[in-house]
Amino acid sequence: MEVYSATNLPTTTFSTSTITGPTTVATAAPYVHVACYVDNLNGRLLSVAEDDNTGSIELCASHCVGAAGGPYAYFGMEYYSQCFCGNAYNESAPASSGCSFSCSANGNEICGGSNAMDIYYNTQLVATAPPQPTPT
Repeated sequence: MEVYSATNLPTTTFSTSTITGPTTVATAAPYVHVACYVDNLNGRLLSVAEDDNTGSIELCASHCVGAAGGPYAYFGMEYYSQCFCGNAYNESAPASSGCSFSCSANGNEICGGSNAMDIYYNTQLVATAPPQPTPT
């Protein structure tokens, strides 16, 4: 039998943590996030699909800077790991609230969604930030 006095009581420590989901990466130099757009309404928003399915914002940015034909003015991520590059996109495409899928190579980042593409622009090639899309 254990006996405790007021000076040697056992202590219990609890810790709490907040569970958060993936977040949108604001900057992947030299690229900056524009918005989430609906993709595939009238073809792809960006014309060049990267074959290797990068799986993170930073890897896609790196590919679109160094890809053949690049550096590209824009890149986008869609459906966990699909990386797209291009020098133009349809800025009138509607906004999407569907960019919520975590990246396959970095679960802390958002990589678009199903027919929803997170678009980034290259600050070294695009003089002013593209306009925000019209919400649907």
